[in-house]
Amino acid sequence: MDEKRGEKPEEEKFLLINGFGNEYIVITILVAARGIHKLPSINGAEDLKTTLGKLRSIPSSNLFAGEVLWTPQKDDETLSEDELIEDYPQLAKAIGNFKKKE
Repeated sequence: MDEKRGEKPEEEKFLLINGFGNEYIVITILVAARGIHKLPSINGAEDLKTTLGKLRSIPSSNLFAGEVLWTPQKDDETLSEDELIEDYPQLAKAIGNFKKKE
C-alpha cells in the first residue's frame, strides 16, 4: 500500500465485525416520548442492542413521534472512515469497538 496516496499500511487495515470493509453509513434514531428514558452510551454492539431494546419497550401510548435518518442518503453511497471521523468526531472512539484486524 502507498502511504503517500493516503492508504493505510496493511497492518493497520481492519474489517468490521460483520466482515464488511471500511465503508460506513450513520443512522440516527429520533424518538419523542412521554417520560424520562435513560439510555446508555453506545460504545459497542451490546450497548446498541440494549438501547434498541429499551426504545422498543416504550409503550406506544407514550410515543409522540419517531424518525430514522441516515447519511449519506443515496442507496449506493457510503462514507469512508476518514469522512466519518471528520463529520462525526464523537463516533471516532466507538468505531474501534465494531472492528477486528484482518
